Formats: sequence, C-alpha cells, structure tokens
Amino acid sequence: MPKAEVNGINISYKIEGNGEPLIMIMGIASTKKSWLFQMLAFKKYFKVITFDNRGCGESDKPDGAYSIKTMADDTAGLMAY
Repeated sequence: MPKAEVNGINISYKIEGNGEPLIMIMGIASTKKSWLFQMLAFKKYFKVITFDNRGCGESDKPDGAYSIKTMADDTAGLMAY
C-alpha cells in the first residue's frame, strides 16, 4: 500500500473509485481493511480513501500517547497530501 508522510510519520492509505472524495475514518483499534465491504459499494460513486491510523496496521507506530487531536491532525494532513 502507498504511504504518505504526515506529521513526521508514514500513514498507509488506499484509494479506489472516482468522483467526490469520501474518506473513511476507522476507530483506534482496527485497520483500513475493515472498510472492505463499504469500499466495494461506495467506489462506484466516490473516490474512497481509507487509511490506517497511527499505531495500526501498516502505518508507523511511534512511541507516546495517541490523542484524538493528533489523530485528527493526521487525517487533515493525509487529506492535504
């Protein structure tokens, strides 16, 4: 999977489909693979973007606390990538 450097770490993401972007944000303990069935349905109408939050899946796992603000900043950084 491709990775984007965001806020000093690498975030693993996947893009499928065309159209308006639709970013799927997973909770803390799961990976982008959890969106498989939604991606299959939505990619017919949208450019679907899924990603692994920091500390999950194929994204970097830096030491320290993972706050909601930090994860929101990661999402915003990925959207701007």
